[in-house]
Amino acid sequence: MFYLTSQERKTVIFVLALLILGIGLDFSRKNARPRHLFDYEAVQRKLSKKVDINKAPLSEISSIDGISEQLAKDIIEYRNLEGGFKDINELKNIKGIKDKKLESLKKYITIEP
Repeated sequence: MFYLTSQERKTVIFVLALLILGIGLDFSRKNARPRHLFDYEAVQRKLSKKVDINKAPLSEISSIDGISEQLAKDIIEYRNLEGGFKDINELKNIKGIKDKKLESLKKYITIEP
């Protein structure tokens, strides 16, 4: 039949291994769930409306650009202690929010009665 040298056998095995690997990668690519590279909820929120910090949960407040989870917890703690925010400038009473940060947050935040 076929008589192959040692080098030819290695080449055939290598080509077959590449073929099997390619088929496996193609199969996994077709069956993999898509990964999202960014936060669709944050984009939707930015496009739709501002976050009411008197009513929003921790997850919603912490997803605002410039607000960490700890800062969101501090906002909620202040909100609970003071009975809610009456004016957006009250955010400056929270450690970590100065004039510059407040100005950058105003486009994402609202306070509704």
